[in-house]
Amino acid sequence: GQVGLTVMSVLLLVPLRFGIVYASGLLTFWTKNYIGLHPGRTALITFLSGGLVPLAFLPEWLRVMAYALPFAGMAAIPGMIYVEQLSGTTAALAVAGQAAWAVALWWLGRAFWNRASRQLTVHGG
Repeated sequence: GQVGLTVMSVLLLVPLRFGIVYASGLLTFWTKNYIGLHPGRTALITFLSGGLVPLAFLPEWLRVMAYALPFAGMAAIPGMIYVEQLSGTTAALAVAGQAAWAVALWWLGRAFWNRASRQLTVHGG
C-alpha cells in the first residue's frame, strides 16, 4: 500500500542521487574543473527537486519539465507520496518513473565512464 510505496520511493533516492553526482563528476574529464559543475549541479537539484520551492509553485512548463527529469524523484515525489497527495496507481507510476531514471542514470554513468577512462593517462609507478 501507501507505506510500501513511500519506502520504495525513499529508497530510490540513493541511486538517483548517486547517478546524478557520479555523472556530473565524470564530466570533469572533459571540463577539467569541478568548481563550476558542483554548485551548478547542487542548484539544479535543489530547485528542480522541489527542495527549495514546491514544484506546484513553478510555472506549468517548468513544473512539467521538473517532473519529467529525475530531480522530482529526489524530494517532491517521495514527499507527495508520504502526505498522500499521490496514491494508488499514480503513486505507483511515479515510483516506477524513479526506478526507470535510476536505471537510465546508471547506464549514462557507465557510458560516461567508458568514454572518460579512454582519456585517462596515469604517470608514475
